[in-house]
Order: sequence, then structure tokens, then C-alpha cells
Amino acid sequence: RDYISGGMSLVWQRHATFFAAMVLSASYFDLATAMSWYVVVLVSELFDTYLSRHIIRQENWSLEDGRRYMLMLVSSTLFSSFAICGFIIAVATNAGPTAYFTPLFFLFAAGIFAAMNNHQLLPALMLRLVMYGLSFLYIPLHDILADWPPIQDILWLQLFTSLFVMYFVVDCSRIFLKLYRHNLNQMKALQKEHQLTKVAFKAKTEFLATISHELRTPLTSITGSLGLISSGALDKAPEKRASVLKIANDNCDRLSILIEEILSLQTLESDEVGFNFEPLPLAEFLPEVAELMRAQSAKANITLDLAPIEDGLVVSADQDRLLELMKNLLTNAVNFSAPDTRVTISARKSGDTAVISVADQGIGIPEADRERIFEKFTQLASSDHREVGGTGLGLNIARQIAEKHRGRLECDSTLGEGSTFTLTLPLAAEREKPAPASRRAPQESTRARGRMRRKTG
Repeated sequence: RDYISGGMSLVWQRHATFFAAMVLSASYFDLATAMSWYVVVLVSELFDTYLSRHIIRQENWSLEDGRRYMLMLVSSTLFSSFAICGFIIAVATNAGPTAYFTPLFFLFAAGIFAAMNNHQLLPALMLRLVMYGLSFLYIPLHDILADWPPIQDILWLQLFTSLFVMYFVVDCSRIFLKLYRHNLNQMKALQKEHQLTKVAFKAKTEFLATISHELRTPLTSITGSLGLISSGALDKAPEKRASVLKIANDNCDRLSILIEEILSLQTLESDEVGFNFEPLPLAEFLPEVAELMRAQSAKANITLDLAPIEDGLVVSADQDRLLELMKNLLTNAVNFSAPDTRVTISARKSGDTAVISVADQGIGIPEADRERIFEKFTQLASSDHREVGGTGLGLNIARQIAEKHRGRLECDSTLGEGSTFTLTLPLAAEREKPAPASRRAPQESTRARGRMRRKTG
């Protein structure tokens, strides 16, 4: 399209150039030859104009359309180049030996015009340069091969000058082609950045709208609860006052969780805090995680099971971040499971990776939503009406933490039967693994457990 648009914008400029060349050739060389070839050039221009208008009107090109149009344009270029070269060679033949200034200058002008205006379509540019280059060589060589004059003859000078001019035209073509492609790449980069900016603006708008809703709902509840209490309306109803205070307290917890998750998300996306990777034995880490989550699961009347974990299963991880990931997975499993069901944590070795699974017996996830649940502020359809609490950030944060560990977080689910979230992490190298528990100081494991409790208390 760039090639055709540029060519159509220069139609009258080309016609003026051809007409001027015809007038000069008819006046100083031969009228019949100049007029005849001028008609051929006009026919090639009419064909090129018709073809260009036909192509530019087409929309929604297929690959086959593109190939067909390319072939048509190359054919049109071949016809046009043949007409121009034939015109110039005819003028040179009438001019005779040593009088090649005018035809060679015409050819030089045609070459420069091609370099400046045909660089968008490389096959067309190459075809014109080949045709003009052969004409550049033919005009002086025709007389040199006929007479084979001594090297001091001016015919040889014209040949060498033609070679120099050919190099200049080819170099100009290369420069224009390079500049065009550079500008084209810049334009594509700007278009890509523009699209990313639009996506980011949309995401920001949606983020602010969701945050406004998530903040307004608990704040309204807290404000209403405190208003009732401060007004004294519940002074004579301590049971109702305790219930209202519990509502306010629950909503404060909800706000606190939301703020913590937003801060965690912002930290992960901005890379403000580095990860402290250390060898972490899963046989010690996962029991601690299960112990921390038992109170929450018991409150929901859900049994939390931990499958036996083999010793020596050690990953290289940031303990705090991995704990955050596991808590998010387990909270999600508890929230979407019915009472009197089980959530099971397990771990196994698979090649040079450790595979940690969190399986529940909950409502399950439709196949179309298994990737969408990892997006920000996304929950299952059943939670859109707030049947299940949560901010919709937990799984997104968990996946980002997994990726920072060079791991993967995936989901497999069956509707009505439950879901299994699988975390795959690289195993720690042998030299990174800690000494067996029997060789370490006995208080080390206790310190680690205490440290974990303090960090998540």
C-alpha cells in the first residue's frame, strides 16, 4: 500500500518528466522514434495506474491475494522498466557514439527516481535497478564491442563513468531502503506501544473501579456499625451490639487483607524487593504451612490433610514468598469447598522438579475459566454475588510468585468434584541442599518454625 500510494501521488510528476524527455529527444534526435516510445511509456503508465487503483480499493487481503497482487505489480514494473529503457536506448542509438550525455542522464534520473520512490517494495526496486543497470552497460558497450577502441578512447571513459553512476544509484537505493525500513519498524513499535498504553489505561480504569467497590463495601458496613453504636441505639441490646461489632471487625479484616494484597501485587510487578532464594526442605516447610492453615480450615469445617513427603525433596525458594503462595492456594481451596470435605496437600519429585499439589473437593472450575481465574480481581461466577469472600487477587499473586521462582502454577478441575492446583518448582542443586536433619543442630528446625510463625502471625 505504501508503494502504490507513493506511486499514485507522483503520477503527474512522472508524466511531466516523460513529456519533457520526449520533447528534447524529438527536437534534437528523431521525432518518430521519440513519439513512438513515448506512446509505449504512456501505455505502461495507464496500466500501472489502473492496477494501482484496483489494488488500493481492495480490503481484507488474504495471503493468496497478496501474492497475486505482488505478481501483478512486478509485471507492471517490468513493462514500465522495459518502456523507459527502450526509449532511452533508442535515443542513444540515434545520438551516435560519444553523444551519450542526454540518454545516460535520462537513465540516471530514472535510477534516482526509482531509488527515492520504489524502496517500499524490494522486488520492484531490484527489477528496476537491474533493467537500468543493463541499459547503463549496453549503451557504451554497444559501440566499444563494435570497434574495440584503445583504452584511451572516450568510449571507455563513458563506460567507466556509467559504472560509477550505477554504483551511486545502487547506494542511494540501499540508503532509502534502509531508512524506510527503519521508519517502518519505528512506526510498528509506536503502534505496539499505543496498543499497550490502551490496554494499560483500560486495566487502570478497571482496577480503580474494582478497588472503589472493594473499599466502599466494607467501609459502608463499618461506618454503619459504628454509627449505630455511637448513637446509643444498641446500648440496651448487648447481643445486637456484639453482632454489629463483629460485622465491623470482619470488614476491617477484609480491608486489611485487600490492602496487603494490593501492596504485595505492586511489589511483585515493580520488582522493588528482591527474592532471597535459599534451600528449603519441603518435608519441613509444608507441615508448617498446614499447621498455620488448620485454624482457618477448621473454622470452615474442612479437614486439611498432608500426604507423606519424602526426605531430600529440597527446592531453592524465598520462604516468605512461597509461604504467601501456599496460603493463597489453601485459602482459595477452603473458600470454595463445602463443609465436611477435605483439602489435601502433597508433594512429589518429577525429574529435576518438585511438584506441590493442593487438591480440594469443592465446586470445580469450568474449563473456559481455568486461565481467567489467575487474572486480577477474578473469581468464579458463583462468587460474583459475594457468596464467597475474597478480593480476587490471591491466585494472580500466587502465579507471579511461582514465575519469580522459575516455576509454574497450573489448575486442573472437574465441575462438581473439585480442583487441583499444581505448583512445579526446580529442585535445589546438590551443593545448595542443607545437611540432613540429624547432622544439624536440633534447635535449628525449631527456630525455623518459630520464625515462620512470627512472620505470618
